[in-house]
Amino acid sequence: MNYKSDLDKVLPFVRKPIRYTNNEYNVVKKVKKLDLSIALAFPDVYEIGMSNYGLKVLYHIINKYPFVKAERVFAPWTDMITQMREKRIDLFSLESKTPLNNFDIVGFSLQSELQYTNVIMMLDLAKISFYAKDRKNNEPIILAGGPCTVNPLPMSKFIDAFFIGDAEEGIVEIINIMKEYKTRKKRVEKIAEIDGVWVPEIHKKDKIIKRRWIRSLKEEDFPTPPIVPIGDVEHDRLTIEVSRGCTKGCRFCQSGYINRPVRVRSFEEIKRLVDRGIRQSGWSEVSLLSFSISDYPDFISLLRELNENLKKRRVSISIPSFRGEDFTVEVADELVKIKKTGLTFAPETASERLKKIINKNVSKEAIEDAIRNASKRGWRKVKLYFMIGLPTETDNDIQEIVDMLNYLSKKFPGLQLKAHIS
Repeated sequence: MNYKSDLDKVLPFVRKPIRYTNNEYNVVKKVKKLDLSIALAFPDVYEIGMSNYGLKVLYHIINKYPFVKAERVFAPWTDMITQMREKRIDLFSLESKTPLNNFDIVGFSLQSELQYTNVIMMLDLAKISFYAKDRKNNEPIILAGGPCTVNPLPMSKFIDAFFIGDAEEGIVEIINIMKEYKTRKKRVEKIAEIDGVWVPEIHKKDKIIKRRWIRSLKEEDFPTPPIVPIGDVEHDRLTIEVSRGCTKGCRFCQSGYINRPVRVRSFEEIKRLVDRGIRQSGWSEVSLLSFSISDYPDFISLLRELNENLKKRRVSISIPSFRGEDFTVEVADELVKIKKTGLTFAPETASERLKKIINKNVSKEAIEDAIRNASKRGWRKVKLYFMIGLPTETDNDIQEIVDMLNYLSKKFPGLQLKAHIS
């Protein structure tokens, strides 16, 4: 099948054809025949998948090895699915347009339970057997990683092996096994011996698997040079993971528990990565990635040092959502030095009773002060994150969210407040 010719016929009939074309800046293309090939599969569209930091890390780590190549594949949109079925085009990788069923490994990143049906759809489009027990020796090994693997049972019939926890070291162990052993059966057996891996067909349900975690964020694992998308993506900027893990213990937050303990990059390493990443990409914005960014040791000094280095290039800094009490005047002053990026606070609930239950005691007064600091420094748009459906919630608790938003809107009439409810 001539994939380039078939795609040329299909792409004029789909929305955002750039999702399927590749040729981004800094992409890795290995044209020689290699010992091993891995498809990093993200079960959502290109714009979402290319905003995922973990995918970029694994892509970088795998492609450092000369005997293996990693390529990417994302879930096609419904219009492309229709065209692929009609034209009998198998799901393929971006870099080389290789059908997924020709890879040695297809590794899915499970970020949300809502993506599970996309995994099944992608296996179907790739003509790979749905069930692990039905796969033949010439079919890829289907791996899964990501936060959803802490409960692997819902997908256990479809996945050959689950990697639970931080994968930076484990993926190297997996590719070395794949290189040494040639049969599918032997490879799966050996992968099952790796710490942090659960293989349903071998371990059944009585095997205790300990979550894998790395002791430090290594500079050599940072995805550099970063792939620069040529189409719009959700987070179109340089992402620097400044820390991993969180000590807050909010009871609704899976990430806060499964990514412990806290590991922190040094000032100097962050500055090197920012400088290198901007030079290699040309981005005008740097995002500091962390579960609780204000808990970074001496966070205000980090902002000051980065601003000092970035202001000549007109590169701005964006940050994840803040707990309200952490957004001080000093932080606001640093964030507006170059240009104002998006600003988000996460009270989660307006109910004092529910705050105690979920262990997130950020007062309404703290949120109001944070918004006041933002308004004084020129922000005209602020987003607030809330959740509904919390345990013991009543209609009165939800009404408190409405009351809080009404109060803040009247208090700050020149400010546009956006409420995100999940």
